[in-house]
Amino acid sequence: MSWYTATVAARSDALPVSVATVKDRCAIDTASDDALLEMMIAEIATVIEQSCNLSLWPRTLVAQCDGWEDLQRLPDGPVKPGSKPAITYTKPDGQEAVLDPASYRLRCRELDAWLEPVRRWPQAHRGAPVTVTYEVGFAELPLDLRLGIIMRVAEIYGRPENQAAEKITDFDRLLVNWRRGA
Repeated sequence: MSWYTATVAARSDALPVSVATVKDRCAIDTASDDALLEMMIAEIATVIEQSCNLSLWPRTLVAQCDGWEDLQRLPDGPVKPGSKPAITYTKPDGQEAVLDPASYRLRCRELDAWLEPVRRWPQAHRGAPVTVTYEVGFAELPLDLRLGIIMRVAEIYGRPENQAAEKITDFDRLLVNWRRGA
């Protein structure tokens, strides 16, 4: 049983850390590098997302899995607190159905989330995927992730040439508690 790669149905365009915040923290007083800083912030945020299996940008995902047992762990996170994922499945007669939201609950603990039935999952067509549409991302970026982005921008902006990297950096130390599902 498994999840398939989710597609993004909607995504926020706002950066997880603003260019103005980075410029203030890094004492950058020129506007000529704003586009470069914006690109750097987006790239560093993407690296964090990939290495920690997190969504820094708020987004709506559509993911498919093989069956009800896969709902014991949603593949992407953090899931937006208070949101109500939508579940679509195929009934045994081949008809598509949207599951009544009152028949299941979203459960979250730290960075993990899962769905559980109020009673039991309905019978589904064998071999047909279950589709879940849900919201992920941080409403406000946690301090250590925000600081990690600012630190990496300052490091790269101040020293654009490549140098030998330390084995474990301060950036790595800030991310260690945010690695999800690794």
